Amino acid sequence: MSEGSSHSCWGGKDSDNESEFEESSSKDSRMEIIEGRGSMDHAIYKAAITGNLDVFVVALDDLEGSILDQISPQKNTILHIAASRGHDHLVKPILRRRQRLFKLKNSVGDLPIHLAASSRHQSTVQYLISEAKEKDVKDGLKAANQEGNTLLHLAFKNRHKEVAKLLFVKNKEASCCLNKEDKSPMYMVVEAGYLHLVTVMITYCYNTKMNNSGKMRQGKSIVHAATETRNKGDGNFIFKFK
Repeated sequence: MSEGSSHSCWGGKDSDNESEFEESSSKDSRMEIIEGRGSMDHAIYKAAITGNLDVFVVALDDLEGSILDQISPQKNTILHIAASRGHDHLVKPILRRRQRLFKLKNSVGDLPIHLAASSRHQSTVQYLISEAKEKDVKDGLKAANQEGNTLLHLAFKNRHKEVAKLLFVKNKEASCCLNKEDKSPMYMVVEAGYLHLVTVMITYCYNTKMNNSGKMRQGKSIVHAATETRNKGDGNFIFKFK
């Protein structure tokens, strides 16, 4: 499947229980940083949380950049905080002045783009992906945190289907990467009940070298995930999956 044709393949209808999964996880799916500002400047920390660009201008005009280099107790940078809240109007000028913040990880190994992917902020993820490619820091798209979760893992874990579609198109090779629970994004998409996306991902893997490398058979079985999904309420899912 070529990337040029990827956009049109999302038209199929997913499992009937898809809305149930998304509704049940919507209450806690948005990742929020609540840790205290630590040594961060109070006004700048609050501006990053609330998205107040007027206050943030002070940091952006700081020629030495010391304010932009501050970190929280959990080693989140200003970019981590702004990205986790989906404040694109802050993320863009921060990156223009401090490109290296893209590659800085917090205390649990998350890059700013990991937090955006965990928090349903599709436009932020899209912008950070475009910046990664333009600045040739593509490793950020494949990086895993301390739990072994890639961006695609995090999107499925938090039931963000549209973000997951975007990330799959941009980094299809991550489909079979295993996290520390031995779960691949392929396993997690089955868990989520996104039948059409399951079909697209399996088709890709079978049509590439992944099929011959044995990667699809590593980690937890996707058939097991299909059975669990059926047991949670979609009696037809496993039959569709087969």
